[in-house]
Amino acid sequence: MEIRVNDNYEKGQSTSVRTGIEAMCEHEADAAVIALGDMPCIASSTVDRLITAYVTENRPALAAAYRGQRGNPVLFDAQFFDALVDVTGDVGGRRLLLSVDDGAAVETADPGVLRDIDRPSDLRDLE
Repeated sequence: MEIRVNDNYEKGQSTSVRTGIEAMCEHEADAAVIALGDMPCIASSTVDRLITAYVTENRPALAAAYRGQRGNPVLFDAQFFDALVDVTGDVGGRRLLLSVDDGAAVETADPGVLRDIDRPSDLRDLE
């Protein structure tokens, strides 16, 4: 495991995506799973489900979903790495994912794909 620190985090979520994708490029990865740090309730089986769908269904861009609603994490094939590095501002790959014809929601039984923690009260609600 390798940890990369995004020193430009104040410039938006896209800088974190860029930092991670640049690391993936250095390692010649086939794909990347992007998970957000403020979503601690995602089950590991959800990540496994995304990877399985990527391998078996040959779809290049995927988003975990719960009850038909897309959430996180997402998975992008390496063919999208250049586009992900070019994203700016406080966005990740959402627009890119929505623009991909072969992009698809991967239904899961995990409500954690929709639950983010933005305030201390959100964290208390987990207890």
